Amino acid sequence: MKRNLSTFRFHRSYYIFLLPLFFVFHGFVENFALVPVLDASQLFLFYSLQSIVITLFFVLIFKNWSKAFVFTFILLAFHFFFGSMHDGLKNLFGNIFFTRYSFLLPLLFAMLLSAFLVIRKAESQFYRFTRFFNLVFCILLLYDVGLLSLKFINKNYFGQHVDATAISTCDTCNKPDVYLIVADEYAGHEELEKLFYFDNSNFENSLIKRGFHVVRNSRSNYNFTPFSMASILNFSYLPLKDTTQTAEELPMVMGLINDNSLTHFFYRQGYQIFNNSSFDLPGEPTQVLSSFFPYKTVYITAQTFISRIYRDLYYHLVTDLKLRWAIKKGAYTNLKSNKVLYQKTIETSRKVKSPKFSYTHLSMPHWPYYFDEHSKANAFETLADVTNKPMYLGYLKYCNTKLVVLIDEILRNSKQPPIILLISDHGYRVSGTPQRPFNFMNLCAVYMPDKKYSAYYNGLSLVNLFRIVLNQHFGQQLPLLKDVSYYLKD
Repeated sequence: MKRNLSTFRFHRSYYIFLLPLFFVFHGFVENFALVPVLDASQLFLFYSLQSIVITLFFVLIFKNWSKAFVFTFILLAFHFFFGSMHDGLKNLFGNIFFTRYSFLLPLLFAMLLSAFLVIRKAESQFYRFTRFFNLVFCILLLYDVGLLSLKFINKNYFGQHVDATAISTCDTCNKPDVYLIVADEYAGHEELEKLFYFDNSNFENSLIKRGFHVVRNSRSNYNFTPFSMASILNFSYLPLKDTTQTAEELPMVMGLINDNSLTHFFYRQGYQIFNNSSFDLPGEPTQVLSSFFPYKTVYITAQTFISRIYRDLYYHLVTDLKLRWAIKKGAYTNLKSNKVLYQKTIETSRKVKSPKFSYTHLSMPHWPYYFDEHSKANAFETLADVTNKPMYLGYLKYCNTKLVVLIDEILRNSKQPPIILLISDHGYRVSGTPQRPFNFMNLCAVYMPDKKYSAYYNGLSLVNLFRIVLNQHFGQQLPLLKDVSYYLKD
């Protein structure tokens, strides 16, 4: 009797829950400190519930629990590991016919159908299958527990992180409010002249009249937003291993934003932090969603079949087929976020408590181009037109108007002159931009309480921006770095 009971327990299909547990936990370990524990736990419960529902459905079809467990396992494994499999095939064979969706999807469907028919006709109770995968996932989970332990011990798992505690505090320094305002993909003066035949002097002069200094020939250091912001917020270059494999570097880069040196420095200076961006900051998670940046459990789910199909094929529904429902579904996410973040920045400026550091990141004039220069909303059918330069220019002019109003609100509400840094993370870089240098030509305008701008030299790159600010206003002696721009590829 004891033997039968032991055998029964050993053959239980624990793998149906061990598989989602491993998938979520492995993603959590790989992206340690980027995915909150609560979110990962909720994701595991969601997948476990899915496993139960799918199993119950196939029990009705197979009239057999073991068969239902096995086919549910196959479906879940296909869903969870599709991205990794697809990447592996592309790394081995490149972008050839056999790695394209037009070949892979029919093939995988045929394989799943074949597995279904084989399992339906099988007489086996799949004991060996059950024992094998129960054991495999237990071993894999124990291995990931070891990796997680090492990451807890090793504090440098994000690479060469700038240590904010190595920067001294300044108790005698004046502590003005600091506003970092990023207009995503705002082209620099030279790029606007050469690519758009547009002179942006009116906007720049309006800033100068308000006491700003517009840095000439400023440059971003990276042509992708998360990489550029990680560098700015840590005032250092990023420890990238390969500039052509940005997807693999993204978790490290997002970690450097989420735990950046600048925010920690301002905390130590007694500042209150206001996160008006789509990124998480230390102690201040974002309150909005963005269609461009990873968010919490997306780090885990990005490799799943549904996520990959959405990433790789949904774009074609919008840009090629121009399907109305597809455009409406995703087109207005950033517009809603922009409105929330813009208003939150105004509300931040009205708060009496000081000193404060506010980081605002607006996805404009970045595509989708929601408005023309007269603040008239563009038809949603046109929002899929990524390369429409007249629409980009119209949205940039709209952006100019909104930025001036925002700056006026900040200046009017400030009890003492603040520091305002109005920048773009990179230049206009839509596919088809003729020369790489245009990708880095950005906007950089600075407002300082003392109006001393000699340190903000022509050709300044963003990696040195906060080095200068901290040196001039917070008693630091940070050396300036050589201005270099790194061209990244997807």
